[in-house]
Formats: sequence, structure tokens, C-alpha cells
Amino acid sequence: MANYPKIGIRPTIDGRYGGVRESLEDQTYGMAENAAKFLSENLKYPNGSPVECVISDGCIGGIAEAAECAEKFQRENVGVSLTVDPLLVLWRRNNGSNAARSKSRLGL
Repeated sequence: MANYPKIGIRPTIDGRYGGVRESLEDQTYGMAENAAKFLSENLKYPNGSPVECVISDGCIGGIAEAAECAEKFQRENVGVSLTVDPLLVLWRRNNGSNAARSKSRLGL
């Protein structure tokens, strides 16, 4: 079986606790799950199998969570990442540290 690269999905949110972050957690992670479902249903590898997606273990609201996600993506052979964010405000601060990995952004 081929070891094709996977699509990594990074759900990012405003990291401030005390109501802001908590109000966005479910919505943002749901966006990541919906994106993974859509991509897997509509994209195929050259052998015809569905593209595999890897979602961060939780929402990313700071540097430590972004680093954990980067480590997971490295282990899981992620070749491209998609960042989902309901507010589109975190791109500069939180866009990942791997310059070799292509990045994309989705906000709804």
C-alpha cells in the first residue's frame, strides 16, 4: 500500500479563556470535522482510495497547542494543512511553523 501524504486540519480559535474560547470550541472543532469529511468524500489518491485527513487533537489557541499539532502532523505524514477558524483573525499569529508544508485557510 502506498504511503500517500495526508491532509492536516488545524482548528484555530481565540485562545482567551473566560467565555471567548469556550464559546467557540465546539463550533470550531465541528468545522474541522466537516472539512475532513468533505475532503475525504471528494478527493482521491492516485490509486482511487479516499484522501486521509488528520485533525489536531483539540482547538489551537496558542503556541503550545500549535506545537502539539505540528508534532502530530509530522508523525502522521501530513503534507498539506488546512486551518479552519470561524473568525479569520489568527492567521499571522498561529499559522504553523513548518515552512515546507503548504497551507490553506477556511473561515465560515
